[in-house]
Amino acid sequence: MRRTCRPRPRVGARDKRSWIEYRATAESLRKEKFLFLAQTEPYDKDDAFDLLVQRVENPLSNKNTDWAQSMMKPPKGEKRV
Repeated sequence: MRRTCRPRPRVGARDKRSWIEYRATAESLRKEKFLFLAQTEPYDKDDAFDLLVQRVENPLSNKNTDWAQSMMKPPKGEKRV
């Protein structure tokens, strides 16, 4: 049986930068999760859940906005009609 090597898809600098940003956001959210579950500061008060929602909503909203804007841009070399 003969195997053919397929070239790897090229990943642009923008894709790498996006991946790094998404990983940083994921790690930030993960940190908030563990602080909340451990009930440590700032989640050691009665309004812990409200605070969690507030602190998690902002990064998620920003990433959703970034994603939506990136989908509106035409791929390199193409013009939007």
